Amino acid sequence: MWRRTASFGLNGEVGFGLGLRHTFFPGSVYRVDDAGDWSQVANTGQLHAVLTLRVGLGYDLDLAGRAVTPFVRVEPHLEAPCQLGMPFNLLTHLQLGVRVGLGTRAGGVR
Repeated sequence: MWRRTASFGLNGEVGFGLGLRHTFFPGSVYRVDDAGDWSQVANTGQLHAVLTLRVGLGYDLDLAGRAVTPFVRVEPHLEAPCQLGMPFNLLTHLQLGVRVGLGTRAGGVR
């Protein structure tokens, strides 16, 4: 992840991630064969590749040597294959929060 803070406290961050998610259907799984007959099969789940991009803005309040940073972050996630049978699915998460540093600054590094 890349994060930079301007001299007046505004900070920005950009990051990305790649992961795997293994999902399971919460019940019995059935398949239809070529003859049109239904049969119950094992619920082995499905693997999904997940690509995440993080973009955020914040402001460092620096109270008594402890960094307090309110932030807004947007994280789009691209999932493939999607569990709905589509080739991919795009999910977007909006995050609002406050980052609180518990240590003090040492040589300008937190």
